[in-house]
Amino acid sequence: MDKEWCNFYRPFFPTDRETEKFVNSCEEQLPPGNTSKIIMHQTERLVSLADDLPKIRPARESLQILFLMICAEAVAKLHKDYRGEKDSKKHVWIFFSELISNVDKKQIADGFTTTDFMPFGLKKTVELLYDVRCDVVHQGEYWHLNLMSRADDTPCITYHRKYGAFTACICYEDIRGIIIRGAIEAANRHLN
Repeated sequence: MDKEWCNFYRPFFPTDRETEKFVNSCEEQLPPGNTSKIIMHQTERLVSLADDLPKIRPARESLQILFLMICAEAVAKLHKDYRGEKDSKKHVWIFFSELISNVDKKQIADGFTTTDFMPFGLKKTVELLYDVRCDVVHQGEYWHLNLMSRADDTPCITYHRKYGAFTACICYEDIRGIIIRGAIEAANRHLN
């Protein structure tokens, strides 16, 4: 059992034993049937990259969202056994529509609101997060998105050229948790 994997996934399981069981079950898989193992490894790697970004580029949440969206896409493509090189947006949608719980769907759907506090909803929020990813990848713009502060739970007014002004009522840690829980769900589906 690898402590690194267990330490990363521990907050998402009720006990150490359940965490170790998940990690060990994934680690025991051998090719070609090792989708769960790859999902578990890729999720830890990509989310850890997102976590480390504030050390080199503080207050650049768009960069963190980039790696979380890459993770969502990678997990969905592994889950669907997709072998192509296209359909990124489609697979990000698959991740959020098929792999996350209803509670997490609600949190994401309510995570961004218009300036008069009307929630974007799941589809528009996923599109926003994907567009932020595209802004970074295609235009090199990584300074537009600001998320709610976890420290004081203060919503943050932010602006995007496509969506205009809106309010972020969700923080990085919340989106991060949703991505990891969705990845665990995908890995578990391939274990069973």
